[in-house]
Amino acid sequence: MLYSALLEWRVEQSRLKRQHWEWVMASIFGDESADAHKQRVFAVSGLIGTNIQWDQLKDQWSARTGGVVFHATDCESDQGDFKDRPHIENLKLYEDLTKILVASEIRGYASALDIGAWLEFFPGVDADLGYYKCFTEVLLHYVKTPQYHDGSPMEFTFDNRQESNYPAGLLYHYMVNLQEWQTANLFLGAKVNFDSSKDIRIQAADLLAREAMKFLDNYIGPKVRPMRRSFEALASANSRFLFEFMNREYCADRKAKDEELQARTGMTRKKMAQWFRQNGLSDNWPNRFRYIAWIEAEDKKQGL
Repeated sequence: MLYSALLEWRVEQSRLKRQHWEWVMASIFGDESADAHKQRVFAVSGLIGTNIQWDQLKDQWSARTGGVVFHATDCESDQGDFKDRPHIENLKLYEDLTKILVASEIRGYASALDIGAWLEFFPGVDADLGYYKCFTEVLLHYVKTPQYHDGSPMEFTFDNRQESNYPAGLLYHYMVNLQEWQTANLFLGAKVNFDSSKDIRIQAADLLAREAMKFLDNYIGPKVRPMRRSFEALASANSRFLFEFMNREYCADRKAKDEELQARTGMTRKKMAQWFRQNGLSDNWPNRFRYIAWIEAEDKKQGL
């Protein structure tokens, strides 16, 4: 039942329950997570806090890790810096860091996508073009939620590590600087920075992204697994950590809205080649991304 309830959890509903928070000098740190083969689930997270709140988290986090750079996947899978440590110690570290994040005053949001469902309803579209949906949802969540800021441009910092096929910082940077997004002014002049995972704030965001990814991955099966205690602790932390799951139902609804938008505006996918010609663009992955971004911008302007 808790799975179903969380999958129906909408950000707008959670906003109504929250008090107005004054985020003075607040900054946002984010990261991404995917399944081992990057074929099932992709997730992006963002954590927001004031300088004081971040300093408190960093002190406790550093004391617990002993200065070891935390990677959620490596820690749970005994890889990287964690491969020579006892598995039970790695799991205890993961548990303790989750408790530190839950006990902090940091707030967070994560968006996760069912890749298989996305490709089911949008066949023929590169899977890469679906991943950016998670990024836009995180960005828009923060810039469109008044409780987080006073309307001034927000500052995001994301991990720029290159071993991922879809580095969060690069995609954010690309999106924010696309002419289509700038024209729509969807991100309200958001500033994007890149940093390494040595930054404890990015390590904490990595944990949140992994929990969102694992929740949806466990839900879609084929074998549904019990809810992770770490996810339950975050989801139960007085609505401080919000999750949006773009599952099969979401993708079906998105497809219906996309068809409605196409019918009203004439923006069919068959016209993609024509759009390329009109804008002097060749047919490649970055330009297909721009085409989808343009459709998404029009979608947002229409209120879909």
